[in-house]
Amino acid sequence: MKEQIKKIILNCLEELRDDNELEFEISENIKLLGSQGCLDSLDFVNLVVEIEERVSDELDKDISILNEKAFSRSNSPFLNIDTFSNYLEELVNG
Repeated sequence: MKEQIKKIILNCLEELRDDNELEFEISENIKLLGSQGCLDSLDFVNLVVEIEERVSDELDKDISILNEKAFSRSNSPFLNIDTFSNYLEELVNG
């Protein structure tokens, strides 16, 4: 499941980059947010919306990524692909 979720994130990130002519290399180690992150807040929201749609379509699960659970953590689940995929796996598995 985690690899499928990671693939969804990477594919959505690639589409966002290409559609918006953003300049960054995609890898599993890429920083998503923060001072060294590849995304600004609007790009991140667009990424989240696309991921939620893909999870619904491909995994038949309706999730809300930006919720109180995400923001109440001491470490952000949105720092990189690994932390993001771990968090999504938690949401998908309920």
